[in-house]
Amino acid sequence: MHLFCIQTAPDIDVIVPIVHQLSINKHGDVMVICINPRHDIKNDYLLQYLINELKVEVLHLHQVNLLIRAIFGFIFTLSSIFSYDLREKLDARLIRFLINLKWFFSFLKNSQLSSVTIDEAIPPYGWQIASLAKALKIKVIISPTGIS
Repeated sequence: MHLFCIQTAPDIDVIVPIVHQLSINKHGDVMVICINPRHDIKNDYLLQYLINELKVEVLHLHQVNLLIRAIFGFIFTLSSIFSYDLREKLDARLIRFLINLKWFFSFLKNSQLSSVTIDEAIPPYGWQIASLAKALKIKVIISPTGIS
């Protein structure tokens, strides 16, 4: 399986053609994890294309595990009452916490991944994902963004 970790709309624009090619050429299953818990997957037409047309699994990071989904889904919903700046800080801390939990390492280990692709502009926790994948001897692809 190929795993793509995305953060924002530019990441999506870059990965959709790649995921499309992997899917139609039968190069294995593909999963997309949206690290940003605020990204509206349901209303993103490119992600909906991947889900509906190519049958790609697209989830937020906290949705990968059922227990984590229940706990953090509630926390992310509750935190929506805070100001934008406070939500951003809280989200970043929660994401770092999620990635550092053993369940995420287990998820990577048990998913039979052949590659993990991360955008080079992703925040520091993207590098944590890359380190975990490398520790499991999973090929890590850092996608250049052109942002300097």
